Amino acid sequence: MLFKSFLLLFFLFSFGISKAEESDCGISPSLERYKEYNQNRIFGGENSNEGDFPWYIWMYADGGKGCSGTIIHENWILTAAHCVNEAEHVTIYYGSVDWKIMKTQKTAALQYFVHPQYGASGHASNDIALIKLNGTLEFSDKVQPICLDSNVDSPLNEILTQCGMGSDFKKRNGSNTHFSHDILQDAPIQHINSSICGKNGKEEYICVGGVNHAALPGDSGGPLMAIRDERWVQIGVASTYSASNYEGESISINVKNTYINVSSYCKWIKEITENVVQC
Repeated sequence: MLFKSFLLLFFLFSFGISKAEESDCGISPSLERYKEYNQNRIFGGENSNEGDFPWYIWMYADGGKGCSGTIIHENWILTAAHCVNEAEHVTIYYGSVDWKIMKTQKTAALQYFVHPQYGASGHASNDIALIKLNGTLEFSDKVQPICLDSNVDSPLNEILTQCGMGSDFKKRNGSNTHFSHDILQDAPIQHINSSICGKNGKEEYICVGGVNHAALPGDSGGPLMAIRDERWVQIGVASTYSASNYEGESISINVKNTYINVSSYCKWIKEITENVVQC
């Protein structure tokens, strides 16, 4: 009996170690940088460094519509439903913060899964989708998955983090124009009351906002992140934004973003990926 007990303990211990090794997600140099920020301030966006957010991907649907997304497994991407809904071809770019490099590293979608209730209860409801890749990503310091967690909670006023390569605003010839970034941008942003985004009391949404920083066109599908237990955890998927008060040579703009709350969809993610991705 003692021998059997020893074998059982050995098996459980070994299994636990292997599971920990397999779940090496959410690790990057940007953890230290963001932990050092003054949490009483909101900072503007800045260029990301190589390897800061190795789960970030950029994608084009049908060759034109640009969106963001995240690596959650070597075969799976998480993004927004409106980025891939009714698309025939989706190309994914990854492995760098620099578009000049990223555009040389691409893969294709084998299949994508839009949430079955997308748009069922209003604009952008259940705006979440999964992409199964036509191949397997090779992980490195520049290609890594982000963590998901069904139990993660973000209190109001917490400073969260977003990143993307979407549009920005700049005043040119007296008018406000869009321009795109060639380098991945990241910035802290504050968790605000969901009623400000018109989503009062709806747990499937997370509302964030501030001045001169936000997820804008092209950032849809990208991550809203929090640091938990020395790892980055994705708590939201960028869905919609609203902006007002454009002023100045660069921008002075009040922005509100609605993110889809990932923890509300963990069961669906597990089902679609056939238990490969869990949170």
